[in-house]
Amino acid sequence: MMAMLEYGFKTLILNKIWLRVEVDNKQVIKSYKRAGDVEEGILRQDRYSDEYIDRLNMSILKQEFEDIVKKTGIDE
Repeated sequence: MMAMLEYGFKTLILNKIWLRVEVDNKQVIKSYKRAGDVEEGILRQDRYSDEYIDRLNMSILKQEFEDIVKKTGIDE
Protein backbone atom coordinates (compact mmCIF):
# COMPACT_ATOMS: atom_id res chain seq x y z
CA MET A 1 0.00 0.00 0.00
CA MET A 2 2.85 2.39 0.79
CA ALA A 3 4.27 1.96 -2.73
CA MET A 4 0.92 2.96 -4.20
CA LEU A 5 0.75 6.05 -1.98
CA GLU A 6 4.32 6.98 -2.85
CA TYR A 7 3.55 6.68 -6.56
CA GLY A 8 0.45 8.86 -6.19
CA PHE A 9 2.13 11.58 -4.20
CA LYS A 10 5.59 11.63 -5.81
CA THR A 11 4.95 10.63 -9.43
CA LEU A 12 1.40 11.82 -10.05
CA ILE A 13 1.87 14.88 -7.78
CA LEU A 14 -1.44 14.29 -5.97
CA ASN A 15 -2.23 16.11 -2.75
CA LYS A 16 -4.92 13.71 -1.55
CA ILE A 17 -5.70 10.05 -2.14
CA TRP A 18 -9.13 8.88 -1.08
CA LEU A 19 -11.14 5.68 -1.05
CA ARG A 20 -14.52 4.28 -0.11
CA VAL A 21 -15.09 1.14 1.91
CA GLU A 22 -18.28 -0.48 3.17
CA VAL A 23 -18.82 0.45 6.81
CA ASP A 24 -19.10 -3.16 7.98
CA ASN A 25 -15.68 -4.10 6.55
CA LYS A 26 -13.90 -3.53 9.88
CA GLN A 27 -10.65 -5.35 9.03
CA VAL A 28 -10.05 -3.29 5.89
CA ILE A 29 -10.88 -0.05 7.70
CA LYS A 30 -8.37 -0.99 10.41
CA SER A 31 -5.73 -1.67 7.76
CA TYR A 32 -6.28 1.69 6.06
CA LYS A 33 -6.07 3.47 9.40
CA ARG A 34 -2.73 1.77 10.11
CA ALA A 35 -1.48 3.12 6.76
CA GLY A 36 -2.47 6.65 7.81
CA ASP A 37 -5.89 7.10 6.22
CA VAL A 38 -8.45 9.05 8.24
CA GLU A 39 -12.23 8.84 8.21
CA GLU A 40 -13.93 11.73 6.42
CA GLY A 41 -17.55 10.69 6.63
CA ILE A 42 -20.20 8.11 5.88
CA LEU A 43 -22.07 8.07 2.60
CA ARG A 44 -25.45 6.76 3.64
CA GLN A 45 -27.10 4.23 1.33
CA ASP A 46 -24.34 4.90 -1.22
CA ARG A 47 -24.46 1.57 -3.05
CA TYR A 48 -27.17 -0.93 -3.83
CA SER A 49 -26.59 -4.69 -3.76
CA ASP A 50 -29.89 -6.37 -2.84
CA GLU A 51 -30.10 -3.66 -0.17
CA TYR A 52 -28.66 -0.20 0.32
CA ILE A 53 -25.17 -0.13 1.79
CA ASP A 54 -23.46 2.69 3.70
CA ARG A 55 -19.86 3.41 2.74
CA LEU A 56 -17.09 5.24 4.54
CA ASN A 57 -14.93 7.87 2.82
CA MET A 58 -11.30 7.77 3.94
CA SER A 59 -8.28 9.70 2.75
CA ILE A 60 -4.66 10.58 3.33
CA LEU A 61 -3.01 13.88 2.46
CA LYS A 62 0.47 14.25 1.00
CA GLN A 63 1.75 15.97 4.16
CA GLU A 64 0.36 13.19 6.36
CA PHE A 65 2.07 10.59 4.18
CA GLU A 66 5.37 12.48 4.30
CA ASP A 67 5.12 12.70 8.10
CA ILE A 68 4.62 8.91 8.31
CA VAL A 69 7.60 8.30 6.04
CA LYS A 70 9.82 10.56 8.19
CA LYS A 71 8.60 9.01 11.43
CA THR A 72 8.97 5.39 10.35
CA GLY A 73 11.97 5.71 8.04
CA ILE A 74 10.06 3.73 5.42
CA ASP A 75 11.71 5.63 2.57
CA GLU A 76 15.22 4.48 3.50
